[in-house]
Amino acid sequence: STISEEIAIAVRPPSTETVVFSEAFENAERPAGWTILNPNEDDFVFTQGALSFVGSGLRGLDLQDSRNIFTLDQSLPQGDWDLHFDIALTMESGRSMGEFGLYSDENNHVAIQLWSALGEWCQEIGFGLLLRNNGTATTAYQDIAASSVHCGATQDPELVAPILDTLAFEGARLTLSRREQDYNATLTLPGITIGGAPLQFISAGLPSLRAGGVIAFSGGLFDDSISGNMLASVHRIELVDIN
Repeated sequence: STISEEIAIAVRPPSTETVVFSEAFENAERPAGWTILNPNEDDFVFTQGALSFVGSGLRGLDLQDSRNIFTLDQSLPQGDWDLHFDIALTMESGRSMGEFGLYSDENNHVAIQLWSALGEWCQEIGFGLLLRNNGTATTAYQDIAASSVHCGATQDPELVAPILDTLAFEGARLTLSRREQDYNATLTLPGITIGGAPLQFISAGLPSLRAGGVIAFSGGLFDDSISGNMLASVHRIELVDIN
């Protein structure tokens, strides 16, 4: 006799994307839901089309007294999601860093970090994801461009100037993504194309069962022994439910 078996293969349907929140700063005033922790009102302004701020001192989501941590009380989808930040950053000197992600307190947050170390012997740009849980930090970092071995290793030195210019004048998109229990970060630079596609960097994933908090960002110096500052503009924040 012949035995026939039918094997049903479960095929996951294509995911759908639903924008559940979008903020484009359409008015020159603080939108509802925003809180600024340790505010210094001389260093930020809401304008039509952007929230702009200057980071001129030591800043960091892990510093209890860090000035101007911008937070938005917005609930997150239960499942998978993408959180987009459309930004422009001018990092002219010193040790500048912007952080964008989710914040509970200085000991608990998950953030995309974008930084530069610009000196006479080394010009370096780095990007990655940081997950801090009860004060313990786990990171997925990468150098995306570095001009010389004085930075530790030369990495696409011809990209240093174009990336800095693109960040300042054309902007970039930072995306924090959750897929099941993994988080990762993406940096997209539409102003630089390679093979017809925008230059993009993607971090390794970091697993977490507890990452959460409010949408937040900040920026300034990560080493104030070297002078400098950072000018940042956040033009749009978008939260997308992936299901």
